[in-house]
Amino acid sequence: MTQFKLPLAAASAATCFIATPGLADITPDDVWSNWQTYFSSFADSFTAEETRSGDDISLKGLTLSIELPEEEGTVAITMPDIDFVSNGDGTVGISYATGSGFGVSGEGDGETFEMSLGFDHTGMSVVASGAPNDITYSYAAASMTYTLGEFLLNGEPIDPAEFTAEGTVDVSQVAGLINVSTGDVISISQDVTYGDIAYDVRIVVPEEDTNLVTTASMQDLAVEAELSWSANANLDDPYTIFNDDLNISVAYTSGPTESAMSGSDETGPFSSESTSSGGAMELIFNSDEFVMSADTLDTSFTFFGAGIPLPVSGEIGEVSMGMAVPLKASESPMPFGMNIAMADVIMPDLLWDIFDPAAVLERSPATIRLGLEGTTKLFLSAFDPAFIESDDAPGELNSLTLTELEVSIAGAEPTGSGDFTFDNSDLESFDGFPRPAGSADFRLTGGNALLDSLIQMGLVSENDAMGARMMMGVFTVAGPGDDELTSRLEVDENGHVLANGQRLR
Repeated sequence: MTQFKLPLAAASAATCFIATPGLADITPDDVWSNWQTYFSSFADSFTAEETRSGDDISLKGLTLSIELPEEEGTVAITMPDIDFVSNGDGTVGISYATGSGFGVSGEGDGETFEMSLGFDHTGMSVVASGAPNDITYSYAAASMTYTLGEFLLNGEPIDPAEFTAEGTVDVSQVAGLINVSTGDVISISQDVTYGDIAYDVRIVVPEEDTNLVTTASMQDLAVEAELSWSANANLDDPYTIFNDDLNISVAYTSGPTESAMSGSDETGPFSSESTSSGGAMELIFNSDEFVMSADTLDTSFTFFGAGIPLPVSGEIGEVSMGMAVPLKASESPMPFGMNIAMADVIMPDLLWDIFDPAAVLERSPATIRLGLEGTTKLFLSAFDPAFIESDDAPGELNSLTLTELEVSIAGAEPTGSGDFTFDNSDLESFDGFPRPAGSADFRLTGGNALLDSLIQMGLVSENDAMGARMMMGVFTVAGPGDDELTSRLEVDENGHVLANGQRLR
């Protein structure tokens, strides 16, 4: 039976770096057994040439074989040579041969491929400790380098006139802990820090006049992650995967990053560069909830291509997004929310001058922020097979709050907030949508000045501007400040829609 493949990426990472300090007495056999149980949870088979010297174990040619879904083929991953050595104090040292590496091979659609990945390290220390079914691996390394090796297609090297690829990944000052617990539920947790990560990749496809060089670096990466799943999960029954045993939790923070790309294709040369001062990401996924957030700070970018007459550049002070939704059925409303932001966006004067050469528009940084919160009630859990199979709505919307609306562009600034509840027993008043009740308040400053500027630039006609002002007059009233409009939109308990007290529906 095909085993659950979701942890494959985590498996590769964990087995590449596996390591951690000691608590109780374990042996090399305990560590090797821990690995075998772990491998069995996602690989269809694994083999290794095993030799022993006393309690110590050496593995050569450790290979994990994985069958692709729907009999599309197989993939095999070969690990570097590994030694499990008793330290004599209840802990086990794990070492990887320098100059060895990883191999990936596969078969499908009547073709085979092979790829090698070189692996070198300096100052690498790996120690396993704990209990046989609950082992912690502590590791540290001054540096690790991965080098892209040879590609073979159907047993033959790929002709350089058709395709070449070269690349390295360098990692420095690595330190962390990984815990692997085996049983009815397989779980992995890790807390790892990296000083610097950098890669350099070059790809050439001569027949298509294509070449690409890309480099990137990141400083001060810190990763905390937890992953657990049922040891008996398999793809033949996805609901053995998506159940209460599944839990994914990942969070990272990073320092300054840089990236660059250059090359050419049939249209001509292209290049891009970007930097940021740092970022963060969080992901939680289990039977109760899905939570995701990501932030990047102080980004700058430049790019050009054959179809772009001028280099395009800019700066963005903040890019962020977040989402939180419940996944479990509940008799009472559960909270959800989302937010997006792109703040302090600066375009250089060179770009402004393309469409505004007379500098009519205000060129202050632009910002967009939107935040929503609410409550919802699910009738079925998202992991319930009936959730997908049912033709009925799986839940209902109970309330919605506009927590933040902020837009600032070319001198115009609309803002807003509001609260609504929803009567799900009334699906007639709003054509199948539950009847809302509540209000939202909006404010616009600089709107008329922006319209005047667009007229002066010739982008908007006087008639179009008059129509826009008449429309604003229906929904807004003059505010206390210059060029300020306000609006209060309401839906009362009878389903009447009002704008500033005037009924619209």
